Amino acid sequence: MIHGIFLQHAVLLVAYLFIAIAQLGAFVHFAGRWYANYRIQKSFVEDMATNHLPHIYEALRQIAEGQGIELKEPPLVKFVKINGEGK
Repeated sequence: MIHGIFLQHAVLLVAYLFIAIAQLGAFVHFAGRWYANYRIQKSFVEDMATNHLPHIYEALRQIAEGQGIELKEPPLVKFVKINGEGK
């Protein structure tokens, strides 16, 4: 009788450990994917701001001059530190 109860508890313990390890693995997998997506998005925004915005502002300035509209200087690109990250 005691041997059977011990075996049941051992099987439950192994099942619970398997479930916990599977959940931890899934969490680590999705946390890694989230971080990779975050880095890609951050790189995209930084590239867009530093390489493409100046050209877009210049094209808009030329369009405005063709329409006879006078524009102020475009704003400088400035990265803001949020939670210790940024430039």
